[in-house]
Amino acid sequence: MSLPNRFAPVQITIADDLPPCLVALGPQQRAWLNASIGNDEVSSDEEIQAHWVGELGLTQEQANAAISYRDRCLMPFFQLFPEVMTDLYDHA
Repeated sequence: MSLPNRFAPVQITIADDLPPCLVALGPQQRAWLNASIGNDEVSSDEEIQAHWVGELGLTQEQANAAISYRDRCLMPFFQLFPEVMTDLYDHA
């Protein structure tokens, strides 16, 4: 017996206006940034930018650009780098 699918597919919103400095990030930096920007609701903008520069290896220019997407990334169904999420599911 099969149950009806009561859940509609989720539509993920993406940033289609990324500056070149963020487009240039490698896959690992994209994954780390995606996880960090979407899951840290406690740190101030300055603290999270310092973390990105010190721990993730982003330049200050990249950190400044990424922080401008923070409010959107904290919303459900928004991904800065959706291909990172696809890659994670493809390898699971």
